[in-house]
Amino acid sequence: ATAAKLVRQLSMFGGRRALDSRVFEVARLKDDIDGLVQLTAGKEQEIEYDFRHGARVKTDPGELTQAVLNLVTNASHASSPGSSIRISVDTADIAAGFAGAQPPLAPGRYVVVSVADRGTGIPESVVSRIFEPFFTTKAEGKGTGLGLSMVYGFAEKSGGGIGVTTKIGHGSTFSIYLPVSERPAEVVEAQHRLVNAHLQALQADDEWLAARARLLLRLQATGGGGDTGMAPPGAGGANDSGGM
Repeated sequence: ATAAKLVRQLSMFGGRRALDSRVFEVARLKDDIDGLVQLTAGKEQEIEYDFRHGARVKTDPGELTQAVLNLVTNASHASSPGSSIRISVDTADIAAGFAGAQPPLAPGRYVVVSVADRGTGIPESVVSRIFEPFFTTKAEGKGTGLGLSMVYGFAEKSGGGIGVTTKIGHGSTFSIYLPVSERPAEVVEAQHRLVNAHLQALQADDEWLAARARLLLRLQATGGGGDTGMAPPGAGGANDSGGM
């Protein structure tokens, strides 16, 4: 299973996995992904949302969900139990020469999807390598080092990029930049169905996340409650690159 997942991750990183792109309002995904986000972070983490704008993008909503889950996984690893993780959606006008994202962004208007934590922060030596494939701060056998490079690959294939701001002892914010689309929004099916279709290619490093996501989808299908009874992984000692 681990080898198969690594092959899928390499396919995404290498650009061989096509996006199922459609035009949709990012802010409208909040209600659909809320359950998966909480399961990803663990029930001891508080999730805050600040979805200010309904601007549209053209990308794969399932892959965007997976990218956000990857970032939430990193944030939860960096945070102590009971702290908050903030997910926000805003817009920004990017000028030429903007240095806050990789790869460099073309000038224009972007939807910015951010995941912020109040964790340990990331050392400068790690920030400089954080989006490299196979780079990880996890112990051997605990991660592939492809989590953030997958998010990078998704953002790049969507015509955007990803940036990070961090301060030791205060936390980090990862921001995905996606070009605003002026086209009318298309009909997007319920997000849990999209996630179900994409679970086989889930980019998060943690098998725990995949198991919890599958259980949530089964509960949704049967009308069951949202409490899976599965304990979140232990926190403490990890930095924000823990999901890499």
